[in-house]
Amino acid sequence: MAQKLKNRQKISVNKVLTKAVVDETAPVSPPPPPLVVVNQLLKSPYTRSTELRIGNDTYHIPSAYLDKYPKLQPSSPFIHPSTLDIDGDIGHSVVHYIFTGGYETLQTSLDDPNQYIPREFQRAVQVYYTAHKYQIHGLGELAKTYIEKFGDEIRIVTILKAVRKVYSRLLNTETWLRGYLHTKLQGAFDADENTFTRNEFYNSLGDDNIFNQAVMKMVVKIYASTVSSLRARAIEDRQVEPVPELHIEPDYPPTPRQSSLVMVPEDPPAGPVEADEVPVEACVEDACDLPAATPLDDWGSPVDRHSVPVY
Repeated sequence: MAQKLKNRQKISVNKVLTKAVVDETAPVSPPPPPLVVVNQLLKSPYTRSTELRIGNDTYHIPSAYLDKYPKLQPSSPFIHPSTLDIDGDIGHSVVHYIFTGGYETLQTSLDDPNQYIPREFQRAVQVYYTAHKYQIHGLGELAKTYIEKFGDEIRIVTILKAVRKVYSRLLNTETWLRGYLHTKLQGAFDADENTFTRNEFYNSLGDDNIFNQAVMKMVVKIYASTVSSLRARAIEDRQVEPVPELHIEPDYPPTPRQSSLVMVPEDPPAGPVEADEVPVEACVEDACDLPAATPLDDWGSPVDRHSVPVY
């Protein structure tokens, strides 16, 4: 009896061990996915930072944020900080776009509240130049929007003063700001044809010869286009006038023979011929008063009737 019990216990243990071996060799099914998924990285990108010197300020930017903008990265890893050719007034705008992708400026005090729009226009021009130079393309598109908005609220002389600070430093491949400036000059001329003759216009040019030559070329094109348009309009509006009758006055006095010439009147219209109302008797009397005809001989000499013999 005791032997049978031991045999049964061995069989039970063997079954358990066999089941355990089978469970270990069976494929393990993956756990169900979690209800909330969190983005995970193998390493934090914020452990390394790059120092950018803009104006008088130094900005610490995680190096991972600059991977999309190679022009902003320092030329050497041993240069700290990396100094950029960016106006200090817009340093925050550049860094803010790198972090957020938006456009933002810093609020500063102004002596004249009316200078808010001119200042923001100048900032937008500086941001556009910086974005174009360092190939921050998204920031450049935002700057265009604010240039157009603020530019509609200021005069052409204010626009020229802001653009002249960056114009000569623009790359040759830049075309948008040049086209914008030409459009604003054309609009100013259309509103007032004396715009280009005023002293304040010349004073807004400054000492940059590259900028001045570019503006003068635009002005000449505007004048030439206006003259061509007026000429074409005059040709279209010109009406065909009747040709006057040709009358030539002689430049010398008429000769006596020409003066004695009498104009012959045109023949009168045909009609019944009416006889003159003269009595027949008067005609006979007139005929009787005529001298008698003198006979002539064969040689044309008068013949004496008394000397001619009569046979």
